[in-house]
Order: sequence, then C-alpha cells, then structure tokens
Amino acid sequence: MKPFAFRTLLLLSIPAVLAGSRPASAADAASPFTREFSGSLVHWMPWGGEAFARAKQENKPVYLFMGFFLSELSRNTENQSFTNPETAAYLNERFLCILVDRDEHPDIAAAAQQYLDQAKQTSGWPVSLFLTPDMKPYDGASYLSPAQEWGAQSLLQVATRAAEAWKVDSKGCNRTAAGSLAALRRPPPAAKSVDDGKVAAALAAGAKDWAARYDGPHGGFGDAPRYLQPELLAFLLSQGPANRTLALSALRATAGGTCHDSAKGGFYRYLTDTAGNTPYLQKTLVDQARMVLAYAEAQQVAADPVYADAIRGTLAYVLANLQNADGSFASSEDLTGEKPLRDDRAAADANGFLLAALSRAGQVLGDAKYVEGARDLGKTLQLRFTSQSGSVSHFADGSGIASPADYVALALGYRALARTTVEPGAGALADQLLARCDQLFLDAKLGVYLASPAPAPAGVFSRAQTYLLSDNLPAPESVALLAGPSRETAAALKRGLMQRLTVSGSATGDELLALMR
Repeated sequence: MKPFAFRTLLLLSIPAVLAGSRPASAADAASPFTREFSGSLVHWMPWGGEAFARAKQENKPVYLFMGFFLSELSRNTENQSFTNPETAAYLNERFLCILVDRDEHPDIAAAAQQYLDQAKQTSGWPVSLFLTPDMKPYDGASYLSPAQEWGAQSLLQVATRAAEAWKVDSKGCNRTAAGSLAALRRPPPAAKSVDDGKVAAALAAGAKDWAARYDGPHGGFGDAPRYLQPELLAFLLSQGPANRTLALSALRATAGGTCHDSAKGGFYRYLTDTAGNTPYLQKTLVDQARMVLAYAEAQQVAADPVYADAIRGTLAYVLANLQNADGSFASSEDLTGEKPLRDDRAAADANGFLLAALSRAGQVLGDAKYVEGARDLGKTLQLRFTSQSGSVSHFADGSGIASPADYVALALGYRALARTTVEPGAGALADQLLARCDQLFLDAKLGVYLASPAPAPAGVFSRAQTYLLSDNLPAPESVALLAGPSRETAAALKRGLMQRLTVSGSATGDELLALMR
C-alpha cells in the first residue's frame, strides 16, 4: 500500500474554536443524549445565541441541565423528573430551560464542575445550574432526585428555591453570582519549579501507595467501583521487579476476569464490586484503546500469549462493533438496558487513542495488518477532524467544541504512528497538533490546559481546568507529556502535575506515567 503523505497544518492566527451546528430540536439532534429528551415535557432550548438573547430579553433566569450519553443518572432524571407534569410545568413557567450534552460542550462542562466544586463543595453528573439572564450561576447542584430522600432536596425543591430567590431578590442573585465568579476567576498560585529528585520521590511514593492498595485475588485497586487502570499498570511495569510482577499479575487477572467480555471481546468500563463479579455493561472506544496500550507494554516486557490475545481480541471487538462506514470509530456501546444503544459519533480524542493502540499493536506483535490499519486510520482522522488552519473538531461531522483532550490524543496517535512506521509527516503533524493546543489552551504559568480559549466563548462563565472532566480518564496534561511536547511545554506541564500532586496528596496512574517522560 502506498504510504499516505500527511499534509502540513498551517498554524495561523487563532480562530474561534469550532462551534458546530446547533440542532433545531432535540429530535433532530446529532447527540443521542439530546435525542432522548425529544419527548420531554420540559420546553428545552439548545445552548447558543438564541437562548442567551431570549433570557436577556425576558429577564428570566435560566435552568441549565447537562448530562451525557453514558450517564445513568442523567437518564434517570429525564425518565423520572422531567416526565413529572408538576416539575416540568414549574420549570417551564419560572425558567428558560437549556439542555446541554456535556460531550458537545467541554468548555461549559468544565466551568460547571469548577462552580460546583468551589461554590457547592460537590461534583458529579448530571449538573443542574441556575443562571442569571446573562448566564452567570447563582445556584446549582449535581444529581437531584425526583423526590426528597435521605434528607436531600429534590429537583423541584431546589428549583423552587432558585426561582423564589430570583423573584424576591434578583439583585441579590446577581451579587451571589458575581461573588462566585470572582472566586472562580481568582488565579491559583503559580506552579513551582521541580527538580529530578522531587519527581523521583513522587514516582517512588506513588508506586508504593498504589501497590499497597492492590487486591491480588481480584486484580484490582482500592474500593468499588473499580475502573480500568491501564496507565497505572504501564507505570508499575517500569518500577522494579516487585511492581512489575504486580502489574503483570493484574493484567492477567483482568484478561481472565469479568471486566473482560470473553464472549464478544473488549472491556467494560468498571466493576461495581470489589469481589470482581459484576461489570457495568458499558464499553467505550477510549477504554479499549487504553487497554491495548497497556497490554502492548506488558507484551514488550514479558511476552505471553495472554497479553497478545488480549490485544488481538480487543481490537477484533473494536473493528467488528465500533467501526463506522467512513473509517472512523464510534464512541461507545451501552448494554445496560434491554436494547443495546450505541453512540455512533466518532470523537477525536477516542480515535486518537485508537490510532496509538493500532500502531503499538503492530509494532509489538509484528503484525502488518495493524500497521496498515493505523495508516488508514491516520488518513481518516486527518481528513475528518483537522482543518488547514490547524483547528480540530471534536466529532467527525464537524460538530462539538474541541478541547485539549482532542488535540493531545490525536498527537499521541500520530506520534505512535511515526514511531511504528516511516509514514511521511506523522511526527510533524503530532508536533503541530501539540503546538496548536498550546496556543489555544495552555496556561504555562499554572502548567495546565484550560477547557476554553481566551477570550472564553459566549456563555462560558469561567475558563476552567480540563482535569475536572477526567471521569477516570487520563488528563490532557498527562497525554501531552506522553505525546512528546516541546521542552518548554513539558517543563510547564510537569510543574503543573507536581503542583496538583502536592494539593491532592496522591497521584493517578496517568500522572505517574507522564512524570516519567
């Protein structure tokens, strides 16, 4: 097959981030999450200029509900709260209601989580925010049940509180919002410089901490739910004989455990119990790719048919069940209900990880079909996700707001392709994607990526950090370090990771793996 010459992206002045098309109604939406609300009793409007203008014109507070396709609690809210005539009628009367798919708007999603964390000391999905007519939050919560339970208020109770507050004292609500935003926008301390000794100590401490949490009989770490830990296992493979043995044992246990679908192939998102008996029946493309990368590392360290079979079986599942007609790959499958549901949208970040996984599989197993598959996917991703100006779209149809996760994951994939083959331009494309990500999102002083560029798009009340959206996935800072950024960016990101580690007191697997680079 003739090698595909990757075109060079032009790094021009920074344009507005792609906003994508806005659906006219929930029934017409590309988002499967939004389509689920097509029969809702609540009069939803999509996020965008029309809703913003109407809220200001009517001087009406906004109720914003945000969830995502794989969130069971988001689905519960729709099926229980928004089908309740009393709740729906109250929301329609007292608020302008906006529905947002988190996957389409990581910029507002990160801002919402930052607000909940700092103003409400909570987090999680879905999100209910109550905003002033100029889109500033004055109240909010994560999941709200349809009825009062265990002392927690219901959705209708919280909505009533927010509506009455606006009716009685709108100026006070505006003051509350202004105070919250001032706190959100207050810059944290700059990341301090780090040296090799501090990083080495952090790596040793991280390895010790995670090893102590390992449950040998069941191959997992810590309490339930037990998410897949591919980056942690890849890190432990490099941390001496004892940790290497632990990681190999965990990978063998995972391959033979219930989180692995031995019949159809692929891995479920997590186990709901520490005994390892009950998987949560959802599969995501990004998890399949991450597990292939971990098993590729294990196969390189200690070749074993178990690891090779896990790689081949996982990629066979992906190729058979998630590939779209245009050569891109769907985001996820939800098998929790009577009827399996699939999010057909191809997302840049997940497809970027798959490009890396195919490349590494071809390299480690010496299998030409994976190398050819990586070449073909590299061509598809460039055509479907990138523009001549250097911008990236989140979804292959051009919709969705691109986030740092999209840029760095695509860069990771092209870097892996460049290391596996002599594909012309793949390495240069990785460099350009990382540089573009830095231009748009990097705060070098803090050593972090922000979820929106400057100035923030309309309606986005805070430029929040992207790690707030991690959902047990690698943070963009970690992925960027794995993808091989410039020396200056690498130094800034390591400072940021060390700062985060100091605050949190513990490091995630992806942070530890990234700090090694």
